[in-house]
Amino acid sequence: MAHAVASPLQQIQHMNTFARTRLLVVLAWCALSALPAQQATPRFVLPDVPYDYAPLAAPGLAAHYSLPGRNGIILRGCCGGPAPDPSMPPPRDRTNELATLGRVLFYDPLLSRNQTRSCASCHQQARAFADGQAHSRGFRGHATRRNSMSIANLGLHDHGFFWDARAETLEQMVVMPIQDPIEMGMDLPGVLERLRTEPGYADLFARAFGDPTIDEKRLAEALAQFVRSIVSLRSRYDEGLAATGAVDKDFPNFTAAENRGKKLFFGEPRARARSCAACHVELHHFDCCSDNSTIEPVSLQSDVCRNNGLDVGRQTDDPGLARVTGKAEDRGKFRAPSLRNVELTGPYMLDGRFQTLG
Repeated sequence: MAHAVASPLQQIQHMNTFARTRLLVVLAWCALSALPAQQATPRFVLPDVPYDYAPLAAPGLAAHYSLPGRNGIILRGCCGGPAPDPSMPPPRDRTNELATLGRVLFYDPLLSRNQTRSCASCHQQARAFADGQAHSRGFRGHATRRNSMSIANLGLHDHGFFWDARAETLEQMVVMPIQDPIEMGMDLPGVLERLRTEPGYADLFARAFGDPTIDEKRLAEALAQFVRSIVSLRSRYDEGLAATGAVDKDFPNFTAAENRGKKLFFGEPRARARSCAACHVELHHFDCCSDNSTIEPVSLQSDVCRNNGLDVGRQTDDPGLARVTGKAEDRGKFRAPSLRNVELTGPYMLDGRFQTLG
């Protein structure tokens, strides 16, 4: 006589509790494995067509003075066409995608040890990319050594970044705060590992570089490209400079008081070294240009470190450039930060000692 075969459900019911539980877990795992894989959603949402990060300047300004171009190229004004800077990354056909990746990285706290600070924490757009603090705060809330400088128009410079000019290129500059033990407290291998596993970044790197490889060089290039896109070139000052082609002429769009202040700031052409411009304006000597073009008054900052005389060189004073060079004569020498949007970047000086411009 044939025996009836128990159904799978009846077989499970006759098992002991442990065996039944183990079988049910295995069956559930198999069922889940058969489902299509679900990819995690990125934390950021970006448009299909990236923003155009081409620098915009007051009309006519490029005819007289150097302006930041695209892909690490500086437009050399009256001296001819664009001149590539060998310290910058080579031109590429994905400039906007590269700057987009850099912007996402710039605002991502994933780059700090405890994921509480991003580059934008100390460089806030609403404060002209400074942060309104005498000393910025790091990932543990500790004060940094110096005031946060505005990073606008750094694309006009090819060396000497930070207060003490310790970074030779922008690519070096952008990764230093990530590794600083006070600021963001991370190591680059750890950052790269986070980016490789974070949803969305592989696609952003592929759009910027053609493949999803994430490495230190690409991280630096992307952040640097976004920083180069941060420009301030359309103020009333720029319009007046474009209209006259020279700071020593009265700007037609300035009031009489503003033109007098401009004259005090730049000084007489033969006495420029004794003026405010001596520290805040770069001096360039181009044989092909007129005498008025020997100064570059666009970025209103310098990559040369100087001592403004506020500190007397005491051992308790910040050594500035001397920390980098080891030379006693460099004590108290610093880069002059940009004066653009200066009403938004206080408090002032490397230690925030002055609360107001007055």
